[in-house]
Amino acid sequence: MPGRTAIASAGVCLAILALPSCSTDGSGLDPGAGGAGGGAAGSGGVGGSRGDGGPGDGGASAGTTGTPDASGTADGSPPNVRDGGGGNSADAVLDGRPDAAAPDTDPMSAAGCSDGTREGFLDVALFPRIAACAGGWSLPGVVTPASRTPVCGRKGGDSSANPDGLACSVADLCAVGWHVCDSIIDVATRSATCEGAVPPGSPEAFYATRQTAVGTACMVAIGENNIHGCGTLGVAEDVTCAPLNRRLSHEVCGRAAPWECGGERESSVEASVVRKPGSARGGVLCCKD
Repeated sequence: MPGRTAIASAGVCLAILALPSCSTDGSGLDPGAGGAGGGAAGSGGVGGSRGDGGPGDGGASAGTTGTPDASGTADGSPPNVRDGGGGNSADAVLDGRPDAAAPDTDPMSAAGCSDGTREGFLDVALFPRIAACAGGWSLPGVVTPASRTPVCGRKGGDSSANPDGLACSVADLCAVGWHVCDSIIDVATRSATCEGAVPPGSPEAFYATRQTAVGTACMVAIGENNIHGCGTLGVAEDVTCAPLNRRLSHEVCGRAAPWECGGERESSVEASVVRKPGSARGGVLCCKD
C-alpha cells in the first residue's frame, strides 16, 4: 500500500540517519545540500553545524548553511586567524599576509637593533617599525652594494662586544628582519618626523639612512653627496629630504668624531666612504622589513 510504503521508508531513514544519503522524495537528507553535521568528533559536513556533540541541522533543511567554529568554516574554507580561530597572535595572518599589528616575540627583532637595545624612537608600541641604533662600522659606505650585507655577525651595536664595529658594515647594526632605512619614503611610512630619534637630554647624535642626494637635494637612487638622516648633530636638511632633518658633510664629520666622511677629495661622495669606528654620537636608522 502506498501509505505503508512511505511509513516504512521513513522508518528506515530514521534508523540509518548517519548514512551519507537517505531520501524518500529526492530531497531532505541530501549531504550536498546540508548533510549530517558533526558529532562528538566535531567534524561537520558541508553546510552542517560542527562540534556541538550532536547531529547537525543539515538533513531536514536542504541548502541550510552550517555555522563556522574555531577550526573551520561553514563552506570548508580555513578560518581567518585574525578574527579568531586559536592562532597565535605573533603568527597572525590576514588573507595570507603578516599582520602588521601582531607583536614581535623576539626581543632582538622587536628592538630593531642587533644588540637588542634602541637609542632612539624608544617607545616600541608607538614606533614598532623604526629604531635609532647606535654603534660603529669600519667597512666604508652607506650606499655601496657591500654595505648592504652584514659581515660581522651583527655585532656592531654599542651594547655588543664590538661597539666600535671592527670589521662590520652598517647592516650589522640592524636586527634580523630589519634593514638600514633606504630612503625618505622608507622613514616616512614609519614615522612622520624625526622627533624621537634623539630623546630629550641625550648627547648630540646622528642616525644615518641610505638616502641619496645630488647637491643638497634628496634624489631617488642617484647621488652620493652627504649622509642624510635624523638627529641633533649636523646641519639642517634640505626641504626635499623631509622627514629627515639633518645631514653630515665631510666638513661636519671632521668635527664630529668618530664619524669619518673623507676629506676635500670626497666632498661629493661622503655616502660611499663614511665610516664610524666608535659607538658615540649615533649610528643608523633601522626600518622593519
